Amino acid sequence: MVVGNPTAATPLPDRSTVGQVARTVGAFAAAGLCGFAAAICLLAALWVFIEPYVGPAGAPLIVAGILMIAAFAIIAGERSHRVAATAPTAPAMPPNLSLDDILRLVREHKSATLMGAVVAGALAARNDRS
Repeated sequence: MVVGNPTAATPLPDRSTVGQVARTVGAFAAAGLCGFAAAICLLAALWVFIEPYVGPAGAPLIVAGILMIAAFAIIAGERSHRVAATAPTAPAMPPNLSLDDILRLVREHKSATLMGAVVAGALAARNDRS
């Protein structure tokens, strides 16, 4: 069952746009694959280099430790990115406020206005010293 007006559908993008997107995705996939292969080669070279110093059991442990640190860094970065993306934003101030409205807001929120002025003054003084 079709809901709404089927003739008012969004037009499909033209072929040149689809081709450009496909080329971009392919380029990023190839770059990612090359980066992955370079990381594998780097770890293999590290393994071969440190094996005479730490022995046949120490080299894989060190390489595994490096991979674990990288995995934890990626997870932490993704988690912080996800938290930052879902943080609520402050409501925008309407552009049609008159001077009377602004003065009324300042009177109603004296403590917030004072704290904002103190922080702004501290930041301005700090920027002048550096």
